[in-house]
Formats: sequence, C-alpha cells, structure tokens
Amino acid sequence: DEWILQRTGIRERHIADPGMATSDLATMAGREAIKRAGLTPDDIDVIIVGTVTPDMLFPSTACLVQAKLGASKAWGFDLSAACSAFTYALTVGNTIVASGGATHALVIGADVMSSIIDYTDRTTCILFGDGGGAAVVSVAGPDEPAIIDRLLISIPIISSLCERFLASSTWPIVSTGCLCQSLISSPRSSLQNWD
Repeated sequence: DEWILQRTGIRERHIADPGMATSDLATMAGREAIKRAGLTPDDIDVIIVGTVTPDMLFPSTACLVQAKLGASKAWGFDLSAACSAFTYALTVGNTIVASGGATHALVIGADVMSSIIDYTDRTTCILFGDGGGAAVVSVAGPDEPAIIDRLLISIPIISSLCERFLASSTWPIVSTGCLCQSLISSPRSSLQNWD
C-alpha cells in the first residue's frame, strides 16, 4: 500500500460486490442526488449516465436506472468517455437545461472498473476502483450557484494508448493486455507533442 500511495497518491479504492452492476451503483447515486435536491424521480426530465462499463450495450444504463428509480417521465442515454465521462455528461445536462429542453437533468457518473481490469497488472490496476456519483442540474435562480462556463479538451494521441474491447460491467474481460500500461510508463516528455 505504501508503494501505491507514494506513486499515485491513492489511499483506497472501492470494489463493488460480486454481481453488482454499473446500473446498481448509478441508481444508488441518482436516488441520493434526487433526495438532496428535494425532488422526486417523477421530477426528472432526462438521465445521462457517463460510463465506460455499461451493464450491456442496449438498453442503455440510463434506461435501466430510469426503471430502477421509477422516473417514468424521463428519457435518458449513456455517454462513454472513460475518466472524463461525468464531466462531459454534466456539460450535456447543463446544455439541455440551459436550452429549455429540461427542467431537471439527473447526471450520473458510474463504473464497475473491476469488471474490466487485469489485477495481475500492477501498473494499471492500482489506479481504478468502482463507484458512482450523481448531481441534479436544474435552472438556477438569480442568487443561486450556477454553471457559467466550461472548458473541455481531448488529446487524440492518448486515445490509442488505452483500449478495451467488448467490455461491460456484467460481461467482464478476462484476457490481459490493456494498453494503458504504455501511457502509465511513458515519460511525460513523450506526450508533449500532442498536435
């Protein structure tokens, strides 16, 4: 553990119970966010789930969460962007609300990374855990906190360094060979020339 802490700053990771799917974690997080917002599931207009470990390819994890929450008036979709999925989902949710397309957007980031991580590869397995978080994005009043801007970027060269194929939280990959190791072990200087 000291070796991990010194190299990553990570003190602990959470691993989901066997059989727990991404939609289960997302539902727990979503339910808590709705409660903290003082709303009910029927108040939610759209559900956006940022995940790289969906329960399955279809229906979307957002639709599974919608059913588990009983959010009968909502529509939803998944957004896959790995580590930045929640940030991207928050931006999309904010844009939908700001444009008048929804009053309340439930934005969730959830993953069961343990279903796709090779735990014999210490260069990558120490970085990932399982979990979920959520927020309700609503129209802000004049004196309420609000999202006023955002800056998102992608670095295309990095995308080819970390690939997994046909993985989901309920259909884990059992083979090894995540190319994330190339990114983790590459010297910072080799990633300077992104353009």
